[in-house]
Amino acid sequence: MQTVSEGELLRRACAGDREAFGALVRCYWPRVLRWLSGCTGQPAVAEDLTQEVFLKAWANLKTMQGQADNFRAWLYRIAANALVDWRRRQQVQQRRLKSWAGLRSPVDPFDHVVRQELQERLWQAVVRLPLDYRMALLLRAQEQLSFREIGDLLGISEETARWRVFRARALLLRMVGAWLDAESDEAGLDQSPTQPEASDTPARKSP
Repeated sequence: MQTVSEGELLRRACAGDREAFGALVRCYWPRVLRWLSGCTGQPAVAEDLTQEVFLKAWANLKTMQGQADNFRAWLYRIAANALVDWRRRQQVQQRRLKSWAGLRSPVDPFDHVVRQELQERLWQAVVRLPLDYRMALLLRAQEQLSFREIGDLLGISEETARWRVFRARALLLRMVGAWLDAESDEAGLDQSPTQPEASDTPARKSP
């Protein structure tokens, strides 16, 4: 079997060849995942971030036309940006939790009510997802299936399974996040976060 160079795969992928891009994903996925796993210390988070990296790479692949030598560096810049975004989200979530903790006593029956309401809101959001997204998401979240297994069960490619789970999560974050923001406003928590120190938030690089 003839070996196709990375440059040729990139050229085909830039032209819209999904199989060529799939070959690039198979080549770089383990490396990006290993790097993000080491950076986050959380394999599940690293898996999600790696998925995000390659979805963004596919969406912006045409910017790499004629730049085969720079593909690896470009891909890792996307991964670095995804890592920075994740750290920022973590910091925002920690500040929000601290704000809530400061408003309530250590033993507060309201905690149970909040958790229960959040679960109900989350399930309502799941039910509102398009059926294709919902099926893929629940197979991933509840059954812990791999993307390849999800693709086999639903009769779609592994790449399509990844995309549907990614889109489902993005929609859920948008729907549930809007409710959380509204709850924070009602509680008087809509305050500008303090500026994180430079050492905590690395500068974001453009892909």
